[in-house]
Amino acid sequence: MQPGDVAAETGPKGPLPWGQINFIHTTDSHGWLEGHIKERNYGADWGDFQSFVEHMRRKADDLDVDLLVIDTGDLHDGNGLSDTTTPEGDYTNNIFKRVGYDLLAPGNHELYSSIVVNQTYQQFTKMYADRYLASNINTTIAGENVRLGAPYHYYTTKRGLLIMAFSVMFDWTPSPKVHATIQPASQMIEEQWFKDAVDYTEPIDLFVLIGHNPVWQDEFNTSSFGLVQDAIRKRRPEVPIQGFGGHTHIRDFKCFNEMSSALESGKYCDTVGWLALGNIESSTYNGTRTPSGVPAPTKSCHVSLDDNDDIGFERDGGQVVMTAPTRIPVLDRRYLDWNRLTFAYHATGSQDIFDTLEGLHTTVDIMTERGHLSLTHRYGCAPKTYCLSCKPVGDERNIYTLLQAVMSDIVVNETRADQPRMIIFNNQTVRYDLVQGPFPLDDSYIVIPYEDTFKYIPDVPDRYASQLLVELNKPSPSNARRSPSDPAAPQSRIPATCVDPSDPGWAATMDPQTGLYQRRTLFRRVIPQDDLVPGYKTADDLGDARDGDDTDHTAYDPIENPHFIRANGGFPGKGDPDTVDVVFPNHISNSFPPLLKRLGFEDTEVFDYTPANITTRTVIPQYALKYWQDNINSCPVGGYVD
Repeated sequence: MQPGDVAAETGPKGPLPWGQINFIHTTDSHGWLEGHIKERNYGADWGDFQSFVEHMRRKADDLDVDLLVIDTGDLHDGNGLSDTTTPEGDYTNNIFKRVGYDLLAPGNHELYSSIVVNQTYQQFTKMYADRYLASNINTTIAGENVRLGAPYHYYTTKRGLLIMAFSVMFDWTPSPKVHATIQPASQMIEEQWFKDAVDYTEPIDLFVLIGHNPVWQDEFNTSSFGLVQDAIRKRRPEVPIQGFGGHTHIRDFKCFNEMSSALESGKYCDTVGWLALGNIESSTYNGTRTPSGVPAPTKSCHVSLDDNDDIGFERDGGQVVMTAPTRIPVLDRRYLDWNRLTFAYHATGSQDIFDTLEGLHTTVDIMTERGHLSLTHRYGCAPKTYCLSCKPVGDERNIYTLLQAVMSDIVVNETRADQPRMIIFNNQTVRYDLVQGPFPLDDSYIVIPYEDTFKYIPDVPDRYASQLLVELNKPSPSNARRSPSDPAAPQSRIPATCVDPSDPGWAATMDPQTGLYQRRTLFRRVIPQDDLVPGYKTADDLGDARDGDDTDHTAYDPIENPHFIRANGGFPGKGDPDTVDVVFPNHISNSFPPLLKRLGFEDTEVFDYTPANITTRTVIPQYALKYWQDNINSCPVGGYVD
């Protein structure tokens, strides 16, 4: 744990299940290697996680079963430890690699600049070789078109299971400046190399499908996992497929059919995914099939048959046909809260004997580097917690309510300070809650990771400007989204949040007819009930019992914020001004000229509004320097986000 870290007070509900082969899964860490220092559910850093993995590997050896550790990308953009270096991840990538991952895949945040793509190739592709998988991603290195990772990985586990692994990124188009291309999954599965790998000449006991890809596909996201597992199943229906996804920042488990499933494991070092898999047919496995002294996985995705294993498969010429009998995999998943209490409970039974020498070194190195990068420098003391979705806009604890005050006070063009300004920003500006307690440099990257300048259109008549917010927040076919409170929308399946507002791919989601951007919903947790503390309560495909969360918490009740929010500055005490300056972050600047013209205002040229030191990322620190100086040296940390 890092200095000042708040220890978790609520532990797991019971031991983990162990199968023939077990998996530890992380995804979308976004540089949060110091952990969530001010949040009570998440008291652990990367050194603690490193110790956990070391102990669990030894435990797997003692139980005579396999354990694989997997990550599915997005290693930076969201935390000062990763983002204050050039390039992003320059320090954190090296810390991240101290956990000896067995399989890895890149995320979209590894593809936002040519510098980062090259860094990924040099630091990961070369180091991990065919364990770093990028089945559908190519890039240009030193003028040569190369795959960013291996197309597949065939290997034998420690105890003899024969695995074929692929990785598939969700379908999207990186900026041409990056010199990286993503082959659509629909094309990849038609490639001869893919068919040859599925029909490999050596036996395959298990397919492992990883990737920066949502496990659930619906109108909210563009997962290609289902397409790839379908292609594998058509050729090899007798072999189980286990997937590990990411990108949407949620906990989720998807059953594709009785032989195929996939796990997704949260975000920002708030979750460690655990999967236990058993009943795997193998003539080469030499470990224990049902380890003693620990729970066994007892669930399955066996949803189409009665309680018997009465189907099988065999090859008849070039076709695979059903016969009988074969084994349906048994499995179970757990979503572990990222804290030492949880890690020690499962790994050693006590925090007193939990730390390993390597893990302690990592903890100290993170602490030292945070000091070197001035990440602990305090701008002020946040008087309360400002959350993304536990309170509605207008409530003093909603972070967009705070931003209205911040923008009104800080975003000012001094040469036009007497001119009323209407500042409009969207809910992609903020990535995370601002938690009560010390507000250091690191939090400015956590809350608003993307630095954006402010632009404006001057002297817009109020009769046009006053219509902007209503128009921007109107639903349309391209931005309509189901409310997370809709009973038909599983609360663990909220639209993707892993998006860079400055990326051309994000801008491409603008409706060309209206000039409006697609609505995306950010979410957090919480509503207190009984004696449980706020936290994750996950519904997934293994039943409505919501028993996947390793620690019991209160249920989700996220509030959906409007897509666009407005702050006013310099308005008269009474009445409305005749004209206003319409101000907005640069990443949404393309929305305003077409919209104003549609409303009837033609003079829509966009200009720079603020100097370079006033950006989306610097506004809260500047506000803190003005208004959050009370108790700065003895600043109390708040409780749970509720």
